[in-house]
Amino acid sequence: MRFPTRTPLFAVASLLLACAAAIAQSTQAPGATQGPSAPAAPTATTAAPPATPPADPPILPLSDPPTGLAVLPPSQLSDLAAEHIRAASVRLQDYIYLDTEHNQNYIDGALVVDHTTVSESIFIGGLPYLRKLSVDGHPLAGKDLAQENKLYDNAVKERTSLNEETRARLMKHDIGKKTDDLDHLASRFNVIIAGHQVLDDHDCLVIDATPIRGTTDPDLQRHIQIAIDPTTKNVINVRIEYLADDNGFDRGTLLETRYHLLGGTIALPYEQTFDSVVQVPQLLNKKIHVVKTHTYSNYRKFRATVTIESVDGPPPPEN
Repeated sequence: MRFPTRTPLFAVASLLLACAAAIAQSTQAPGATQGPSAPAAPTATTAAPPATPPADPPILPLSDPPTGLAVLPPSQLSDLAAEHIRAASVRLQDYIYLDTEHNQNYIDGALVVDHTTVSESIFIGGLPYLRKLSVDGHPLAGKDLAQENKLYDNAVKERTSLNEETRARLMKHDIGKKTDDLDHLASRFNVIIAGHQVLDDHDCLVIDATPIRGTTDPDLQRHIQIAIDPTTKNVINVRIEYLADDNGFDRGTLLETRYHLLGGTIALPYEQTFDSVVQVPQLLNKKIHVVKTHTYSNYRKFRATVTIESVDGPPPPEN
């Protein structure tokens, strides 16, 4: 399974790798400079262990006989869910929104990293980009702001210079990788309709996927639950739990994305959580408990406009 770090969609591998890299960062305040030397081990601070997140509402039995989407075979319902997640990925290209990331890391129960970063998520040339706005409540300023503006300007230049074939290939890859783990779920997992669950006032059907007996592939050692609104057919929640250690990430790793309906009809993500114990080579393979939450807000429709102005005189000669 894969989760992205820069977008609120399914691309778990990139998220996990980015979390491991972030753990090795020092806890500098905005405006501080980072030398070229290797990152120092973070200094522990006194803090209570991370609180256990509240449990989701219980999954209840279906009515008898089932109605609506509940009469679909689980394989068809899971494919429908993947289709709607992909549609949400495409819709995001029409919006600018805020991504508030709260990242906490613990070593032996002591808090060593605690940062909140607010960024603006935008699409440049059809590809996602995060433009950092503030760190720990402090708006970027000085050298930090100049560096962020430079990164943004470079991204604009690079992406607007891509030819159509390259851009189309990158866009297809970015959208496809977000749902390829959920496509044809029933061919790789035991999939059932477990019941229904009320989430954010949506009475959802719950698709439950567990490993097929005898499966040894670590990528398939997952317990996946997808809640889908039978009225709008939109996915409201996706929860993935690791059932075995995988590439340095401990059994019990949890990944969850919650969606809300913008304007009552368009499903867009509003929260993504990641909770795992990982091993970081840069810190002598210490076990780090990572708790990361992304909150997505202030969705605004993105529009590009062209202004046509009259000018005096003949047009410039063509080269």
